[in-house]
Amino acid sequence: DSPDPRGRWSHAAARRRIVLLGLVIAQTWIATNFMTSVLPYHGTQPLEIAMLALFAILFGWISAGFWTALAGFALLAIGGDRYAISNSLRGSSAPIPPDARTAIVMPICNEDVPRVFAGLRATYESLARTDCLDRFDFFVLSDSGNPDTRVAEIEAWMTLCRAVGGFGRVFYRWRQHRIKRKSGNIADFCRRWGRRYRYMVVLDADSVMTGDCLTALVRMAEANPNAGIIQTAPRAA
Repeated sequence: DSPDPRGRWSHAAARRRIVLLGLVIAQTWIATNFMTSVLPYHGTQPLEIAMLALFAILFGWISAGFWTALAGFALLAIGGDRYAISNSLRGSSAPIPPDARTAIVMPICNEDVPRVFAGLRATYESLARTDCLDRFDFFVLSDSGNPDTRVAEIEAWMTLCRAVGGFGRVFYRWRQHRIKRKSGNIADFCRRWGRRYRYMVVLDADSVMTGDCLTALVRMAEANPNAGIIQTAPRAA
């Protein structure tokens, strides 16, 4: 089933993208004209043309961030976005189907081992308190090149599994050939084990997520099958 059968969000999204693009182009055009006026030859020399082209690209990037942040502020000021994907959970506490399995993936490379596994344990224990733990598996994907670090990672993984009963649910894998770094590590996981899972949550080495947040993300994905990526807002801790 389509999560937006009447197409309201699709039409609203198209309008918003057009408005955002128009604002970015207009602001970049004005700024580039000002830049042209302060150059000695007013953009008639090849070097100045190259400078203006680079200026327009960089300013457009900044402008896009500015208008996106301003739009977010406006939505918060008026009380939220009626098209927000989180609204699909309002008034609903549907259980996660048994076949909607999720892989929680943490790629690491020569990280602070105690901190990494302390954060992973906090996430695991929080998820266990939601009674949905059996829908999730954890994967620590190591690219660490230091042998001492790898030994420490294996020891920390076994300690974690013993402490929380995580054998068969928390997995550790060291990749021998470090190809394309983090993106290659994730791609390798998807090729080897991705077919076993419907969803994947990718954590950074210092990430900690609550069980309620993880289960809410999965429920949103279930309620919106056309969604490709759902990202929550990060918070510094």
